[in-house]
Amino acid sequence: MDLHRKRQLAAFYSPANLAHFIARWSIRDQDDTILDPSMGDGVLLRAAAACLRQVGCSNPGPQLFGVDIDDAAVCEAKRQLQDHGLCDVRLTVSDFFDYQGPRDGVSVVLMNPPFTESHQFAGPTRDKAQKRARDQGTRLPGRSAAWAAFMTACTGCLRPAGRLAAILPSTLLSADYAEPVREHLLRRFEQVTVVVFDRRVFPEVEAEIVLLLAEGCQRVGHARFRVISFADATALPTGDQLLNDPFVAASSGPWMQYVLPRKLREAAAQAVSDPTVCRLGDLASVHIGAVTGSNDFFALSRSQAEALGLPRAVLRRAIVKALALRGNQFTDSDWTRLADSGQRVYLLDLADAESWRDTAQVEEYISSDAACRVSGGYKCSRRNPWYVVPGLKVPQALLPVMAGSHHRLILNRAQCVNTNSIHSVNFVDATHGRFLAATFPNTLTVLAAELRGRSYGGGVLKLEPGDAVSLPVGRPDAERVVVVDRLADAWDKEDRERGVAPHTIDRVLWQDMDPELLSALREAREWLLRRRLAREQSAMRTDVEAKCDSHLLQSGLSDRPARNSEFSGAWPPRAALSPQS
Repeated sequence: MDLHRKRQLAAFYSPANLAHFIARWSIRDQDDTILDPSMGDGVLLRAAAACLRQVGCSNPGPQLFGVDIDDAAVCEAKRQLQDHGLCDVRLTVSDFFDYQGPRDGVSVVLMNPPFTESHQFAGPTRDKAQKRARDQGTRLPGRSAAWAAFMTACTGCLRPAGRLAAILPSTLLSADYAEPVREHLLRRFEQVTVVVFDRRVFPEVEAEIVLLLAEGCQRVGHARFRVISFADATALPTGDQLLNDPFVAASSGPWMQYVLPRKLREAAAQAVSDPTVCRLGDLASVHIGAVTGSNDFFALSRSQAEALGLPRAVLRRAIVKALALRGNQFTDSDWTRLADSGQRVYLLDLADAESWRDTAQVEEYISSDAACRVSGGYKCSRRNPWYVVPGLKVPQALLPVMAGSHHRLILNRAQCVNTNSIHSVNFVDATHGRFLAATFPNTLTVLAAELRGRSYGGGVLKLEPGDAVSLPVGRPDAERVVVVDRLADAWDKEDRERGVAPHTIDRVLWQDMDPELLSALREAREWLLRRRLAREQSAMRTDVEAKCDSHLLQSGLSDRPARNSEFSGAWPPRAALSPQS
């Protein structure tokens, strides 16, 4: 299958080592029956067959059930299963949300569901998926990705006391739309374990992945819960070693917090409850920027616009790339600098047809060969007319979707529209904008972004609008607003020159916070930042990482020695990542 088709179906099949690990964990009896609701080439079913044979099953084929919407994948799975002596596996070509499964259910569900994002997971399939989730007592938000629907629906295929093992994106831990899934798992299972990795283990997938291991299906109550960290897939244990780690009582909110040692996790919870803290969503709205369908066509540099002869009436000042943003404000001079350097600084706005109807240059551009290619694209073909980009509104502030070290909130002084690489932010009270933008990169807010955001290849952190509105920020009381107003320009200059450090802002914003609490917040933020960035680095531990490891042990943040000989190269060390540490 070529890469385009793989992405279309989100068909990135499970690495064999992960497949065998989750099969070995979940299959415990020779009579176990196993379902894979999105089987791809059948790697999980082959791993399941091997485990069934190990526990005494001589003919595992009839105990295996596989479903996939792609008939070519089913044919390939059948061929590979036959090559392994499995000729009577129950394979079905079907949308899983139409599949009923064995009448009495199965003992085990193994799956690596499609990671398809919400904008691709639409139409009748989404409607069926939502209904299957409701049948299991869970309502999924409309923006939920495909994997979330698979997770809730497959619970209905399990027998009482059944087990579920899945390879999932790390958004399970942090995304706001995944909260109903997290609640569903804790409500429906006796024990829930999440395995996280310090380094990438799924080469073809940019997103960080986790393993979910849930057992005791159809229990009513609240599950025991734990998060366990390993360096990578080669460090995964065999036998029952994994089951020795302690459980904790999970609270509401993102599960990413359980990657932190207990002392740091409790510090974050204490800080958020402070009366000087509120949610960004209490003070502002956050929405995605304009989705053009083709920035190459709709985003233009000054020279391109002049060469095409397009009138100013159809050109809107724009920020197209988040990399153009520096400091806590984007000014007219910043926009002019980008324009002079040849950057794309305009978006084509043809919403007001009267402003260009008799303009030959516009008619020529939207009838060009390039326009014909663009008009057939996914987004443009669903618009009428295709060349009118919706949502071209000037926000009061800008929040980049992706960030390296930390996210920034930037005042939109230049009155630009923005593409969907940058979120649009509008304040409930415009007078609070300067305060919020200047103080946004403080330690508590950037720590919360680490807990809420999604890590991608290259170490970047992505925030969705729902993640952003949940972030804790400093409450803009009158006294602090006055102080910050005097310092905002200096912070802006510092950020542009060398990057403003969160602790610089902390000294003003959190001057009344307990110094030990603030120190713990900084430690937690550095812990998560290092973990995120280290995922793209060598497995070799650096001197700096080793010193940080030593510091954590000496400061009492971990009460067990790091098992470096067993998990060499892990950062942070597995022992220090235990939820009980």
